[in-house]
Amino acid sequence: SLEFRAGEVTALIGPSGCGKSTFLRCLNLMNREIPRCKVGGEIFYHDHNINTKTENLFELRKSIGMVFQQPTPFRKSIRENILFAPKKHGRLHGKDEEDELVETSLRQAALWDEVKDKLKQSAHALSGGQQQRLCIARTLAMKPDVVLYDEPCSALDPISTYTIEETIRSLCDTGLCQIIVTHNMEQAGRVSDRTAFFYVGDMVETGTTQQIFSAPKDQRLADYLTGFPRTARPPSSDLRDAESPRCCARSIACATSWRRSRPRERSNSTGRTSSRWTPTRSACTWAWCSSTPTRSP
Repeated sequence: SLEFRAGEVTALIGPSGCGKSTFLRCLNLMNREIPRCKVGGEIFYHDHNINTKTENLFELRKSIGMVFQQPTPFRKSIRENILFAPKKHGRLHGKDEEDELVETSLRQAALWDEVKDKLKQSAHALSGGQQQRLCIARTLAMKPDVVLYDEPCSALDPISTYTIEETIRSLCDTGLCQIIVTHNMEQAGRVSDRTAFFYVGDMVETGTTQQIFSAPKDQRLADYLTGFPRTARPPSSDLRDAESPRCCARSIACATSWRRSRPRERSNSTGRTSSRWTPTRSACTWAWCSSTPTRSP
């Protein structure tokens, strides 16, 4: 079982295909719309089990918003993207309320200063990072209690990623419950308060982000953080401290990592480039972490 708290960010991590996004879509009952998909168990939202056939999806999704992997702005102006859902639900009465909601939502998404002079322009004229922040602002316009993020920064450059991460952290001050699926371990360390690790369809371990990254209890999680299973680790002569524990709760850059390198030579039998595992090292970027993995001669 998992508990998601108001004012906190929970990161869902794990290898591709392990069920993170599927689990995330369970929380606003999106999987119900998939033919032959069955969701068991109970999902309590404000002490009410929403995982029932009688639950009103239209009403539920007023309070549980979602931001997808790819930016999905409507083919409308920036202003109309923000106002579309509140108008449909009859929440706005007059231009003054509309103007206030547009400015508030865009400020919360750190986008107001960039677009305040072009609100009538098409949302598709914005950059990818701006479009994703617009989608966040559009979600916040409905004043939800929960926001779900399905890898919101996977297609963005580092600067846009940093801006969205800062936006997510700032929203914690409003008491918003946020849940983010990510493959970026450093991002999980930067933005989340709690982390849950999924593996082959199971939720294996959960805890504070500091505990998950600094002292994992399950060997599968430890192997995932270091990048390779224990059975595939190199001989001790290749790396002096390959068995040393991870030292940093906010970054796995200080843990031993391995990358796949591709030699130029090609196999005569298959015509494909062969691959091998090459050890690399990187020091932790956090000032309070003193451990630096080193390669032996």
